[in-house]
Amino acid sequence: MNNKKRFKSIKKRLLLITTFFTLAVALLTSTYCYFSYQTILYDSLKQSTEYSLKLLAETIQYDINNAVALTDFCTSNSTITSYLKASNRQQDNTVSLANHAWKRLQEEYLSNSSSLYLNRIIVSDLTNNYIQISPSVIYQNLPCAELIKEQPFFDTLYDAETHVWTGFIQDPITPFSPNNLVLPIVRPIYSVYGKEVSGWCYLAITPGIFTNRLKSYNLPSDSSLYITLGEKTYIWEDQSLTDAGSLVPSAFTPGQNEAGRFHKLVSYEPPGSGWYISQTISHTALYKQTLIYMSSLLLIISIVISLGLAFTFYIHRTINIPLRRLQKKLRSVSSGDFSPDPNIEWENELGEIGKGVNSMGEDISHLIQSRMEDQEKKYEMEYEILQNQVNPHFLYNTLNSIIWMAAAQGSNGIVEMASSLSLLLKSISKKKANLHTLREELDLLQHYFLIQKYRYGGGLSLETAVEQEDLYDCMVLKFLLQIVVENAIFHGIEPKGSPGMIRIWVRHLNDGNDIVISVTDNGIGMTESQIADALNNEPDSSDLFRKIGINNIQKRIQYAYGSGYGVTIESCPGSSTTVTITLPCQRKEREELV
Repeated sequence: MNNKKRFKSIKKRLLLITTFFTLAVALLTSTYCYFSYQTILYDSLKQSTEYSLKLLAETIQYDINNAVALTDFCTSNSTITSYLKASNRQQDNTVSLANHAWKRLQEEYLSNSSSLYLNRIIVSDLTNNYIQISPSVIYQNLPCAELIKEQPFFDTLYDAETHVWTGFIQDPITPFSPNNLVLPIVRPIYSVYGKEVSGWCYLAITPGIFTNRLKSYNLPSDSSLYITLGEKTYIWEDQSLTDAGSLVPSAFTPGQNEAGRFHKLVSYEPPGSGWYISQTISHTALYKQTLIYMSSLLLIISIVISLGLAFTFYIHRTINIPLRRLQKKLRSVSSGDFSPDPNIEWENELGEIGKGVNSMGEDISHLIQSRMEDQEKKYEMEYEILQNQVNPHFLYNTLNSIIWMAAAQGSNGIVEMASSLSLLLKSISKKKANLHTLREELDLLQHYFLIQKYRYGGGLSLETAVEQEDLYDCMVLKFLLQIVVENAIFHGIEPKGSPGMIRIWVRHLNDGNDIVISVTDNGIGMTESQIADALNNEPDSSDLFRKIGINNIQKRIQYAYGSGYGVTIESCPGSSTTVTITLPCQRKEREELV
């Protein structure tokens, strides 16, 4: 404790500077200053107006974003795209899919906070079959999709790369209702697997999305407020939006100045919104403030700015620069650099934080190293468990088959089965290597399948297709294919009671970065619940690899390569089952393969 360096307190420094700053301002403000520039006061009023417009516009934009989110939902939801796909193809289950899509759309509509501003939502296929949501009465006999497509705005909005605004229009569905204005949104809906258009969606936003917020806005009596949507501008008067028409001045474009000394109009456009709000500055408020601060404001502001700059410079030297160094160090820690940085260990409070950051980086480095070691041990243990899961019943059944063959047909087939079994056992006994090449895996599979083929009296056949020769050199985990083929035989082909065929197809994926192995059998197939059980539960059986289920394969792959890889199952009950294994394409050096 005696050797510990005492550090200077930033808190005390700030207290002294703040006290001096306050006394200086109090002393100087007691002196009457008689000269001021109207420009400074005007800028203050302009900034205040800009700030108010920004708050108002961002509040409105929040509601608009919620409404637009429904459009994004319609264009990306799988339930809706499935309905559109079935409707375009006129499939028999279109009505069921339409009901399902409508219910899903209604759920999203009801959960959206801006739904009270939505007059109508229509999702249509390319043949004008549609579903719709509307809080008002829905006229079932109206050809709503055709009416929307006939509107002048449809092609403009449909072909746009993003959301654009064309201004308010009379609702095309209920044109007989007076003052029934809506702000339309139209977006194409693409199919799940490409850029092919499968339909479109239409949203009708009511003016309430603007007027509800404008009603609570404090607008000075001599100011005017405008909303510009695309090429149309509306004026806020009498608690409603009216088309401004010829009243729109040329200065409405954001950033453009009107001829004269000052800005007459303040505009704000929410980022990426495509619309903006404008307000004329209240000169009544300007004149009142000018009379009050005419003689003193300039001197006061000059003094405050000078002291503020000095204070800011001091803060920059004592706080901002150290904070930036701390931020830089934190960013380097987040990117994986955990080495200590002695330059952030100052003799003050921030230095204590810097010491803590360095200590934290070292702790994280140790933790990651420990985690990696634990993960490696866990993977080794999983593989050892796999090696120990060879069931004695498999050896028993195989030997029985060999004995039966010897008694029934002399020595034919015994050498092949015994050799295949020997090679399998030899590969299983190897504990050092967890990986081998695809060629080695396919060779082991052929030995295993030969045993099963003799066991079932030749009623099984296996076909293997490898897309390119270089795939044979890709490294794969041991026994992946034996496990899948064994499950295909016992759970797919054997219950069928007739000759079975298993096809294996190996191909590239993602420009050759990954490989996909598909194993297809013509067995009895699987239901959705059986697929879920296979992926999440271990099967209970007694032959070789039967206790090593698909779930075990999934875990082994994800332990080795991460959650981006693994196993998927597709099946047609009564017909076939396809197990697809996705792995990274890792190759062994050629000289190591020799």
